[in-house]
Amino acid sequence: MSKENTVVEPKSPTSARIDNYFIDGVEETDEIKIQEKHQKPCPEVNANILSKFTFWWFNPLMVLGYKKALEMGDLYLLREQDRAENVGKNFASSWKAESTRRKPNLLRALHVSFGTPFYLAGIIKVFYDVTQLASPVFLRWIIEFIADPEMDSYIGYLYAIGLTLMNVVGLILIHQYFHIVMRQGMNVCILFQIFNTS
Repeated sequence: MSKENTVVEPKSPTSARIDNYFIDGVEETDEIKIQEKHQKPCPEVNANILSKFTFWWFNPLMVLGYKKALEMGDLYLLREQDRAENVGKNFASSWKAESTRRKPNLLRALHVSFGTPFYLAGIIKVFYDVTQLASPVFLRWIIEFIADPEMDSYIGYLYAIGLTLMNVVGLILIHQYFHIVMRQGMNVCILFQIFNTS
């Protein structure tokens, strides 16, 4: 009996490099493991929502940096999902599913791996823009209140409180936006860095 000849399409250079690198994950060196033994876990992981919104969890490190020059052991460890090996594994899972398609697309795999936080950041940015648009409106109402002596005084207080809230909420939102975007950008940079050195 003769065996049927099967035709296997060769992988593209990009597909081959990704498969070869991420098949075993990212290995940590002994030097990195020794350094991590002297570092503290990131307090953001167990911080409450108020602490995350105000970045209160970061205060101890800033106080320590004010008292002395920071050393490697003073810094916090990365969150598990931000570590290079886990970033690689996350992308490897997305790429494995993507590679089963007829025409694998690297951008689509990146979208699956990192897209959701960017969408969340986009929603936060929209609410921030709303606060920035609302602030001049409150300011106009305050000016109209000052110009009209017949208006009740409590209305002026409400306008002032509203203007203050818009600025405080906007400040919180824009910092959360940049925090998410910068973190995801860091993860994508880590991914391409380890890919380029593979």
